[in-house]
Amino acid sequence: MSESWASAGGRAIRASSLVAVAFAATAHAAHQPHLPFAPQLQVASAPFEWVKVRDNIFVVSGPDGNVTVQVGPEGAIVVDTQSAERAPALVAELNKLVGERHIRFLVNTSADPGHTGANLQVRNAGRQIAAGIMLMATGDISKQAVHMAHENTLLRLSAGGPGLGEPPNESYASAWYDLYFNGEGVVITHMPAAHTDGDSIVHFRTSDVLVAGEIWNTLTYPVIDVARGGSIQGELDALNTLIDLAIPRENAEGGTMIVPGRGRVGDESDLVEYRDIITTIRDHIKELVDRGMTLEQVKAAKPTVEYDGRWGATSGPWTTDMFVSAVYASLKAERSKTTKDAR
Repeated sequence: MSESWASAGGRAIRASSLVAVAFAATAHAAHQPHLPFAPQLQVASAPFEWVKVRDNIFVVSGPDGNVTVQVGPEGAIVVDTQSAERAPALVAELNKLVGERHIRFLVNTSADPGHTGANLQVRNAGRQIAAGIMLMATGDISKQAVHMAHENTLLRLSAGGPGLGEPPNESYASAWYDLYFNGEGVVITHMPAAHTDGDSIVHFRTSDVLVAGEIWNTLTYPVIDVARGGSIQGELDALNTLIDLAIPRENAEGGTMIVPGRGRVGDESDLVEYRDIITTIRDHIKELVDRGMTLEQVKAAKPTVEYDGRWGATSGPWTTDMFVSAVYASLKAERSKTTKDAR
């Protein structure tokens, strides 16, 4: 199998021939001009909706969250999937968008079932760019997309679990991984200890679109999975990274478009408001933890009450009670570590 080298975390890494042939194709691809668009609702089949974010960036929104698709002359990059039961419908929608150009890359931003359950079907709907001797070398492997995620996501998907999808066939273990595809640089960056310990954000640099995954959603408080390495400080660090990458257009509105894991597409001002709310709640809970309060006492103090009308939930997969418990557990773990390090 041939080898190539791609950029990752500031050092060269060896990539498989699958990635090599995809990168090689960029040498002759036509550059697509960037045309700024406001998100536009498109026609799609239930239960999905399409939103055109830029001239070549679409969001396919479904019951499990958002799937981002970059489409161009070289094919498509798909970021995240849906749950397994929605795989046939999702593949049908993606085929409408991509047509004969094929899905070339699939990226998972985390190991959540709602973002990975349809991995295998989406990957198998893709094709690698390969020809001649390279096609002979890759064989049947070229008949699927390159599937990328952070190493921690690879490990969690490989371990299996209810609803989890197929693990990726490529991973990165450094701070970031980049490629050049459809005339623009695409940077996949690891956000450690945020929603989980394996989160990635995806930056389409020319299109000026950021894909946040479950680090940000516009429906609820952030899902912080402490058991899988998530933390409140890592969540805030990741939100600040996204804010640093985003640039507003006029009056702090528009400009860089940010795709959340679930909910509507937003901009920097939406993200700043969300970050500020989560920071305020973190500070409230930290003050109570520093005073030695138990979890039940913290919940009784209602540290989120000011924002529950917009972000709270009393039922469903992620409730206000679960959010407060996660922040409390994260702060207690951080406090314990600080005390241990000081000894």
